[in-house]
Amino acid sequence: MNELEYRSACELRATSQGDEMVLSGYAARFGSISKDLGGFRETVQKGAFSRSLASDQDVVCLFNHSENHVLGRRSAGTLLIGEDASGLRFRCQLDPNNTEHRNLHASVKRGDVNQCSFAFTVNGKDGCSWEDQQDERGTPFVLRTLKDVNLFDVSAVTQPAYSGTSVSARAQALRFSAKLFRQSDTDLRVKATRQQREMDEQRMRAIQSPSCRAVKMVDGHFERDFAREEEMREEERGYNHQLASELFPQYWN
Repeated sequence: MNELEYRSACELRATSQGDEMVLSGYAARFGSISKDLGGFRETVQKGAFSRSLASDQDVVCLFNHSENHVLGRRSAGTLLIGEDASGLRFRCQLDPNNTEHRNLHASVKRGDVNQCSFAFTVNGKDGCSWEDQQDERGTPFVLRTLKDVNLFDVSAVTQPAYSGTSVSARAQALRFSAKLFRQSDTDLRVKATRQQREMDEQRMRAIQSPSCRAVKMVDGHFERDFAREEEMREEERGYNHQLASELFPQYWN
């Protein structure tokens, strides 16, 4: 079973007219190439969401991908979502009688919360493809193209899905490294070792960065969640040990 993955975008806005409060934006843009996601970069092909949306998947709009903070729902008519020529566009009708909704709307309008994200799984082995590419400087990289995905939610987020440190990105990095290490080419193995070291260093820098903070809502306002931050660091330590065990069992088992 494919793992749930998260991707982020920077197009979230809040509007109001009378008592109406709305969050809207693009959760994904077609054709743009992401930054490094932990050993690979990614792009979304036009039509990647078509099958999922046509199947009446009951997509929800959440805050920080938390099912405890539902902002709107497709089946209730409070979330409108669809593809256009540019990407995956959404419009979520908030509840003006809900204090949490009002607070979030104000935070987005102020710019304190300014990003959105979507959660998905790849639909089968043909739902994505992998290929070697080069960037504008001629630096090689692996490109993953999402062609057919199952969409679960779009979310307003205080931070992106910890690019390079999310559980899904870690799992992809592990599979990517394992694929490289199955090769017999010595130079490729050396390259993979170096790349994996750089990926681990990037993850640790990200998880220790002041900008990588977990938050929670307390009495209608946001507070830093120290307990969740410690859980994140523990997950990171466990992941690094798992990765080392997989790649170098002669040293770690």
